Amino acid sequence: MHKIQFGEIPCLDHPENYDKLLIKFISSCLVKDASIRPDIETVLKMNKEFFDHAQCPNFLKKNLLKKLTNIIDRVNIININNNNKL
Repeated sequence: MHKIQFGEIPCLDHPENYDKLLIKFISSCLVKDASIRPDIETVLKMNKEFFDHAQCPNFLKKNLLKKLTNIIDRVNIININNNNKL
Protein backbone atom coordinates (compact mmCIF):
# COMPACT_ATOMS: atom_id res chain seq x y z
CA MET A 1 0.00 0.00 0.00
CA HIS A 2 2.85 2.37 0.80
CA LYS A 3 4.19 1.84 -2.71
CA ILE A 4 0.81 2.77 -4.20
CA GLN A 5 0.46 5.89 -2.06
CA PHE A 6 4.00 7.19 -2.41
CA GLY A 7 5.43 5.45 -5.46
CA GLU A 8 5.18 6.27 -9.11
CA ILE A 9 1.79 6.24 -10.81
CA PRO A 10 1.38 2.90 -12.57
CA CYS A 11 1.45 2.87 -16.33
CA LEU A 12 0.40 0.48 -19.04
CA ASP A 13 2.96 -1.76 -20.66
CA HIS A 14 2.95 -1.05 -24.38
CA PRO A 15 0.47 1.85 -24.37
CA GLU A 16 0.54 1.80 -28.16
CA ASN A 17 -1.61 -1.35 -27.91
CA TYR A 18 -4.44 0.56 -26.21
CA ASP A 19 -6.96 3.04 -27.48
CA LYS A 20 -5.93 6.65 -26.83
CA LEU A 21 -9.33 7.37 -25.29
CA LEU A 22 -8.84 4.53 -22.78
CA ILE A 23 -5.40 5.83 -21.87
CA LYS A 24 -6.80 9.35 -21.38
CA PHE A 25 -9.57 7.97 -19.16
CA ILE A 26 -7.19 5.90 -17.03
CA SER A 27 -4.81 8.84 -16.67
CA SER A 28 -7.63 11.11 -15.48
CA CYS A 29 -8.41 8.58 -12.73
CA LEU A 30 -4.83 8.20 -11.49
CA VAL A 31 -4.08 11.73 -10.31
CA LYS A 32 -2.63 11.25 -6.81
CA ASP A 33 -2.82 14.86 -5.63
CA ALA A 34 -6.35 15.23 -4.29
CA SER A 35 -6.23 19.00 -4.73
CA ILE A 36 -5.94 18.63 -8.51
CA ARG A 37 -7.61 15.25 -9.04
CA PRO A 38 -10.90 15.66 -10.90
CA ASP A 39 -14.12 14.55 -9.22
CA ILE A 40 -16.19 11.86 -10.88
CA GLU A 41 -18.46 14.32 -12.69
CA THR A 42 -15.42 16.03 -14.21
CA VAL A 43 -13.88 12.68 -15.17
CA LEU A 44 -17.11 11.78 -16.94
CA LYS A 45 -17.17 15.11 -18.80
CA MET A 46 -13.45 14.99 -19.67
CA ASN A 47 -13.87 11.49 -21.07
CA LYS A 48 -17.23 11.90 -22.78
CA GLU A 49 -15.83 10.62 -26.08
CA PHE A 50 -14.57 7.45 -24.36
CA PHE A 51 -17.99 6.77 -22.83
CA ASP A 52 -19.80 7.64 -26.04
CA HIS A 53 -17.77 4.96 -27.79
CA ALA A 54 -18.13 2.38 -25.01
CA GLN A 55 -20.52 -0.45 -25.80
CA CYS A 56 -22.69 0.25 -22.74
CA PRO A 57 -21.85 3.75 -21.47
CA ASN A 58 -24.75 3.95 -19.05
CA PHE A 59 -23.70 0.68 -17.47
CA LEU A 60 -20.15 1.98 -17.06
CA LYS A 61 -21.28 5.28 -15.58
CA LYS A 62 -23.87 3.82 -13.21
CA ASN A 63 -22.28 0.57 -12.15
CA LEU A 64 -18.57 1.12 -12.26
CA LEU A 65 -17.76 4.77 -11.72
CA LYS A 66 -20.53 6.30 -9.65
CA LYS A 67 -20.25 3.58 -7.01
CA LEU A 68 -16.51 3.93 -6.48
CA THR A 69 -15.42 5.19 -3.12
CA ASN A 70 -12.94 8.03 -3.44
CA ILE A 71 -9.31 7.00 -3.23
CA ILE A 72 -8.65 8.55 0.18
CA ASP A 73 -11.51 6.59 1.74
CA ARG A 74 -10.28 3.39 0.05
CA VAL A 75 -6.78 3.91 1.44
CA ASN A 76 -8.18 4.58 4.92
CA ILE A 77 -10.27 1.40 4.79
CA ILE A 78 -7.23 -0.64 3.75
CA ASN A 79 -5.15 0.91 6.53
CA ILE A 80 -7.84 0.13 9.10
CA ASN A 81 -8.06 -3.46 7.86
CA ASN A 82 -4.29 -3.84 7.99
CA ASN A 83 -4.17 -2.43 11.55
CA ASN A 84 -6.90 -4.85 12.64
CA LYS A 85 -4.76 -7.76 11.47
CA LEU A 86 -1.89 -6.78 13.79
